Amino acid sequence: MWHLPPSPWPEADRELARLAREGLRARYGATASAAVHARLEHELTVIAAKHFAGYLLTVHDLAMGRRTCGRGSGASSLVVYCLGLTNVDPIRYQLLFERFLAPERMDPPDLDIDFPWDERDGVIAAALARYGRAHVAMVATHQTLSRWAALRDAARAFGIDDAAITAIRQQLVESARYGTQAGLPTPWPAIISAARVIAGSPRHLGLHCGGIIITAPELRTLVPVHGAAKTIAGTPVPAIAWEKDGAEELGLVKIDLLGNRSLAVIRDCLADLAEDGVEIHERRWRPAEDPRTRALVASGGTMGCFYIESPAMRQLQAKVGSGDFDRLVVHSSIIRPAANRWIGEYVRRHHQVARTGSHDPAWYPHPALQGLLSESYGVLSYQEDVMLVCQRLAGFGSREANTIRKALGRWDAPERLRALAPAFFAGCAANAVARPVADTVWDMISSFAGYSFCKAHSASYAMVSFQCAFLKAHYPAYFLARVVANQGGFYDTSAYLEEARRLGVELRGPCVLSSALATRREGAGAIRIGLQLVPGLRAEVAARIVATRTPRPPGALSELRRRCRAQHSDLLALHAAGALDALLAAASPAQRCWLVAAAGQEGGGGAAHDGQQTIALAAEEDAEARDPPPPALPPIAARTLLRQRYATLGFLTAAHPLTLHDLPPRRLRCADIGAELGGRQVTLIALAITRKQVVAHSRGGAAGEEAAPPREEAMAFVTLEDESGLVETVWFPAVYRRCGVCLERSAPIRFSGRVLVEFGVVTVSVERAEALSE
Repeated sequence: MWHLPPSPWPEADRELARLAREGLRARYGATASAAVHARLEHELTVIAAKHFAGYLLTVHDLAMGRRTCGRGSGASSLVVYCLGLTNVDPIRYQLLFERFLAPERMDPPDLDIDFPWDERDGVIAAALARYGRAHVAMVATHQTLSRWAALRDAARAFGIDDAAITAIRQQLVESARYGTQAGLPTPWPAIISAARVIAGSPRHLGLHCGGIIITAPELRTLVPVHGAAKTIAGTPVPAIAWEKDGAEELGLVKIDLLGNRSLAVIRDCLADLAEDGVEIHERRWRPAEDPRTRALVASGGTMGCFYIESPAMRQLQAKVGSGDFDRLVVHSSIIRPAANRWIGEYVRRHHQVARTGSHDPAWYPHPALQGLLSESYGVLSYQEDVMLVCQRLAGFGSREANTIRKALGRWDAPERLRALAPAFFAGCAANAVARPVADTVWDMISSFAGYSFCKAHSASYAMVSFQCAFLKAHYPAYFLARVVANQGGFYDTSAYLEEARRLGVELRGPCVLSSALATRREGAGAIRIGLQLVPGLRAEVAARIVATRTPRPPGALSELRRRCRAQHSDLLALHAAGALDALLAAASPAQRCWLVAAAGQEGGGGAAHDGQQTIALAAEEDAEARDPPPPALPPIAARTLLRQRYATLGFLTAAHPLTLHDLPPRRLRCADIGAELGGRQVTLIALAITRKQVVAHSRGGAAGEEAAPPREEAMAFVTLEDESGLVETVWFPAVYRRCGVCLERSAPIRFSGRVLVEFGVVTVSVERAEALSE
């Protein structure tokens, strides 16, 4: 028995059909074919038979009027598309409704919805208000002690402070990665022994990132409910005591209301553009058909563009060289950690098809797979591929195939797949499938372990990625400003700002006279850093700085301080970030330091005024505000000033951070590394902006000797950046062990290696590296 949300509609099936048919007219107009109408009616019939209409209406009710992205299998449903919960046409992209809901399936539909990250709490609050706190709760997580959490708890029991624990942890990480000596003093050996004992033990209840339960009976009659640490509007959110698997076993249906930063980026960009007179009508917006967007996607120049911004994804796009939406759907699913071998095979096959126009029959390990997997050239890409392969080769029924599918995304997927392997191979043998063929297919299935998408999920993510790419291609200042404002994605703030600089966007620092709270475009070709990025500035002071600039901005530091009730620490933070430069433009940098220090000697200030009192001051009092005249002071060197700004903000608006170092003027730069240098040795100086560490499996033993057991060693893929651009590098285990410690530093890295070129895409295999001194 499933405990579904209560339906406020007495005839839920009729209400769902009405909304879906209205949505069909909005989506397709008068041109919808008979097949589309038939698909809609079929889906409505299945939904009614399964009694899930009320469930879909509840999700629609919570999502109405908000920007959403339907993730998971929900995007396979035409009904869900017509309700406006997803934005990928399941007819056009051949998405199977049965992946979402089939008559023979016993489990409820899995409808997960992404909202802009800063709207999720509002959605949860709306659910609590509409259905009542007694009927709504979030799902718990059962938190156990990880290796590092166990170390921290054990060290605290020994009376060690957090700073010392963090330092020792860093030593242990470096020792494990690079073979350096940790040199642990007493009592750390005893602490580490204690941590090993308690690691994996239950520690506390956590909270699922967005899973909520809504039931008709009061939840406390079904499951223990407690107030979570998370609050909304100052009140603890109700949470059940069970995690998602326990909730499902009891028959509680979880609705996932998840946060997505890229949806907020798109929302804010469109609002900024509309504010500047540029209207993008979303019903007619077709980013996947825009030539400039397709070129950007094909080139891999997609930093900031949601799911296609990681180095691995950007390189895959560039190697394939396609800006087609269908290709991106495949890539969004195939780019999984365990699939490197198959990704390389896929790229080779793609280029062979582009060159010859035909598929090689040898790609398909069984004739039944040729039509099934043709869009990815015989390489399994989606969960549906795995299910259908199991049905075609091993004779699995839909329930057995679904068991395999559900195992793929679990944290213990490798163990679950090992348990399911005998049934797969036995089924293949019964169907006269040769063992080598079964082995090849199972190897592909195993590469999905712990990470897999259904096609509908990939298509939904590809659509959001294309929307981001369109905005970046046409309005880079708007787009990258909002990426920073919404706290980025794969990279740090500095990387996005440097990308903007490379695209010709002017960067302007934080300013008490010009900055909003969030980073925003300033005109079509500039980005103004927001006050929210000033470390040490209290949020309420930042808000008052923006609110009290009208009708007249402050004319002096003392006036700013009084209006905004700023403490001396706030002024120090603003000064260190350069946010007072325009206000104190008549003073030199040294004199600005003096004025801020002098303000700290004054009485009064903001400490006693942190209540909710009115900010208004008499106009004549403001008009009389004067700062004391600063004395003549020795100048501060420009580089010293830049170093201070960089230390404060973590980025520079005036220049690339490498300008803070004395580097050879005539040197090879990242932008110089092209395919024509393939096979050559190069040396560059750059900053590491992201790193992905992976485990390499290798075998020891010389030729002719008995093979040694597999050896696991750490290696890394590292993106490095200088003022000209990016270069992707690979650090194989030997060099990573020898030189990788330099990646732990924030200093520039001088690295040498060989240029590798694959399908026109360049990487550098690092052979030597060192961190430069300050």
